[in-house]
Amino acid sequence: MVIFRVHFFNIDPKKPTKRSLKKLEAVGKKSRLLNSAVTTAEGIGLGLLGVGIPDIPVFLGMLLKGLYETAARYGYDYNKKEEQILILRIIAAGLANGEEKRLADQLVDAWIGLAEAKEVFTFEDEVKRAASALSDAMLAAKFIQGLPVVGAAGGMSNPVVYQKIMRYAAVKYKKRYLAAKRKGA
Repeated sequence: MVIFRVHFFNIDPKKPTKRSLKKLEAVGKKSRLLNSAVTTAEGIGLGLLGVGIPDIPVFLGMLLKGLYETAARYGYDYNKKEEQILILRIIAAGLANGEEKRLADQLVDAWIGLAEAKEVFTFEDEVKRAASALSDAMLAAKFIQGLPVVGAAGGMSNPVVYQKIMRYAAVKYKKRYLAAKRKGA
């Protein structure tokens, strides 16, 4: 498995420039748009056929692909358990609302070293939290997607959920990257 590092985008890891960060963000935006288009097409296509449940692993695969690309773009190894926990926390926080969003955001910030850590969770706890957030966000849509033809409307939830999580992930990875560079400078 290939992990793209920050060096791939000609960013000096000791002192990133505004221009190099813009380039990094542009590459990320293109990747998010492409992955979002794929999730839209497969969601609508399977919805037209009335297939909702098999869409879930395909969607999750695309979501994880996007999150892994984001981690790799900023130089983080998504194969490490710590990074996987962060990715799970990003999924949960990206889909949260209100007070739950504030608490989930604090967990992400604590994990990346931008806030004080108050709670410690196991990998299994994080999987349950992310799974709960995804099921809350997508359960009704996947039910509708199981109806032939009308199910295309249910498939439209894929790009909405994907973009919501990926925008949140892009912000958090950029903040983490810049904070790490400031500490190292």
